[in-house]
Amino acid sequence: MKKIGLFVLVWGLLCLTPSWAKNPAEVWNLEALKQVPAAQWGEPLEKEGIVTQKVWFAGEPYRGKATRVFAFVSRPSGEGPFPGIVLVHGGGGTAFSVWAEKWAQAGYAAIAMDLAGCEIVENTSTEGKDSRRRMEDGGPGQSDTEKFGDFNDQNYRDMWTYHAIANIMKAHSLLDSLPGVDPHRTAATGISWGGYLTTMVAGIDDRFQVVVPVYGCGNLERNSVWMPQFQKMSWPLLTRWNDYFDPIRYVGNAKCRMFFVNGTDDFAYPLDIHRTCFDKVPNADVRLQIHMPHSHTHGWNPPEIQAYIDFILRDGKPLPCLEKLQVRRENDGSFRVTAQAKYGVQPVSARLHYTTDVGGYSQGKWQIRQWKTLPAECEGTTLTATIPAEIARQYPLRIFLDATDAEGRLASTHYLLCPVEKKPAFTTVPEGGILLLGTDATGNFVNRFLDKQGKKTDWKQDGNTLISTSATDKATNPVNTNHIHSDVDFRDAHIHAEFQLPPEGPGNSGLYIHGNYETQIYNSCGATDLYKDMAGSLYNFYPPLANAVLPPGEWQSYDIDYTAPRRDDSGKIVQPGRITAWLNGIRVLNDVSFEEPVSMWHPFRYGTTEYLQTKYERQKKTGFGPLFLQDHGNPVRFRNVWIQPALPEK
Repeated sequence: MKKIGLFVLVWGLLCLTPSWAKNPAEVWNLEALKQVPAAQWGEPLEKEGIVTQKVWFAGEPYRGKATRVFAFVSRPSGEGPFPGIVLVHGGGGTAFSVWAEKWAQAGYAAIAMDLAGCEIVENTSTEGKDSRRRMEDGGPGQSDTEKFGDFNDQNYRDMWTYHAIANIMKAHSLLDSLPGVDPHRTAATGISWGGYLTTMVAGIDDRFQVVVPVYGCGNLERNSVWMPQFQKMSWPLLTRWNDYFDPIRYVGNAKCRMFFVNGTDDFAYPLDIHRTCFDKVPNADVRLQIHMPHSHTHGWNPPEIQAYIDFILRDGKPLPCLEKLQVRRENDGSFRVTAQAKYGVQPVSARLHYTTDVGGYSQGKWQIRQWKTLPAECEGTTLTATIPAEIARQYPLRIFLDATDAEGRLASTHYLLCPVEKKPAFTTVPEGGILLLGTDATGNFVNRFLDKQGKKTDWKQDGNTLISTSATDKATNPVNTNHIHSDVDFRDAHIHAEFQLPPEGPGNSGLYIHGNYETQIYNSCGATDLYKDMAGSLYNFYPPLANAVLPPGEWQSYDIDYTAPRRDDSGKIVQPGRITAWLNGIRVLNDVSFEEPVSMWHPFRYGTTEYLQTKYERQKKTGFGPLFLQDHGNPVRFRNVWIQPALPEK
C-alpha cells in the first residue's frame, strides 16, 4: 500500500461487529404479541388535564403458569388522536406513574409497566421508595440468575429478557388499542436495562416509528459492568446467551429512527459497546453528554428526548443532529475535524471534546475518563475544529463533536478513536542476539522452530518466511493447535518478529511468549476501539494503547521487552512479569504487569503434548521458556524473528 501523509477517516465505515441480524421470529411469536392482551383496569384518576389508570394485562406463561403484568397508563384528557409511547424502566425500577404523567402532559398516551413481576399498591409511583410488591402471578424477577442463569433451547422462555421483550410488545399492543391513540405514531424509550431492552426491541417490533435508548445497549460481553457474569459462563452458554439475548443480534433489523443517549463514561454501558449498536442502525442519531449521571431521573429529564420524538411523530423542529465525524491529518501534524449538521439545521455553537486517558482501570475500561474541550466553528451546516499537533500525536486519543441550536438543545456525533502514524521497524538481529527465523549474515536460511513433539516443524517455507499451517485430525478437519516453538529457551529478552496478514480471513495468530502470554496478531484494521483480543493486546490481559496494525499484505513488526514472572520453590509467582511492546513502531503496551496466564487456549493447556508438558514443568522451575508462533487456522507469514536475551542478574 502506498504511504501517504494525508488521509481521511470516516468513523463507522469499518467495524468488527458482525453485520448480520437475527430473525426475532425464531425466538418470539411476534404475531401473537401484536394481539391485544386481556386486561383489567383500575379506576381512572384525572388531574391537571391528564387521566392516569392502573392496568394489569396478560403476560407470557412462566414455568407453565399464566402471568400478569402491571402498568400505569396516562393520557391527556380529550379525544385525541394522541401519539403513544412505551416507557421501559431500568434495573431496580418499576412502573413509574410520574414518568407516564410527564409524557401525558406533553400530549402523549403513555404506558409504563413493571418488568419484574411486581405491582404498585399506591395510586402513584416515583423514582423514590414505592409501595411495590411481588404479584403471585408475576413473571420472572430481575436478579442475575434470571438474566444470566443457565438455559437451553427448550427453556429459554423462562429467562427475564424473553419476558421483558414480550411484555414491551404486549404493552405496545394494548396502548395501540385504546380510544384516542394513533397506532401509526408510537415510540419507545428506556433507561439503563430499559435502554438495553429498547435497543433490542427496535429491531423486533416493527410498529415503532422512533426508539430512544438511554445508557443501555448491547455487546455486553465485550465490555460492561456485567463482564464478571459472562466470565463465569461456559462457552456454550455464553454463545447461547449472546445469540438469544444480546441486542447486537437484533438492532440491525431496526427500520425506525433511533436516538441514542448516553454519558461519556457510563459505569454500566461504556461508549465502545454503545457505539457498536449505534453503528448498526442506518437511521440513528446520538446525544453524548460529558459525565452524564446514571439514574432514572437523569435518564428521562433531557429535553432532547421529547424533542426528537416530537420531530418524528409530530413534525416538530429537528435537533442539531450531526453526520459522521471526519478527521484529516494536516502536514503540520494537527488534525482537522469536520461534521455536517443534518435536517437543514444550522447550529449556533459547537465544541470538540477529547480525552487521552487510558481509563479508570488499567484494563482500559471507560470509567473515570477526563475530557477536555476545544472550540469548534459553525458555518451554516458545517462544523469544523482543529486539534493541535501536540495533542494529535498523543494516543489513545478519542474525540467527538457536539452542537447546540438556538433553543439550547444538544446533539453530537459518536466518538472516534483517532488513528496513529505507523512505521514498522525491520531491524536485523543485533550483536548478542539469536536469530530464530530468517536469513543470516551469510545468506543462509535459519529456522530454529520445532513442533509440539520437539521435531522439525511442518509449517510451509516460502523463501525466507514460514507460513502458519494447521494440522488435521483423522477426519482431515483442521486442528488449530499446530503451534511451533523456538529451540532456544530464555527468561528475560527483547523479542523481534515480523509478520504479514493473509488477504482473507481474520489473520488470527500471535506470539506466545513462554507459551503462556500472547501478544496478539489479528486483522483489527477496522476496529473502532481497543479491546483485549485485538492486534497489539496482551491477550485477555490488556488492550493496546492504539490500533497499530496494518492491512493484510503489508509486512509488520513487533518489538517486545519481556520480563518473566519470578516464582518461589513451590511454583507460586512472587514477582509479576512485565511487558512493553511496540507494534509497527507504536508503543501498544507500556510496562504492564501480569501474573498467571488467563487464556485457556495457550499451548500448555489446549492441544498440548507430553513433550510440551515436560518443558512447562522445567519452565516453572527455572523461569526459562521458548517463544511460540501460534497456529489459528490462518496462513500468517513470519520472517526475521530474533531475540536478544537480557544479561543475567548479578
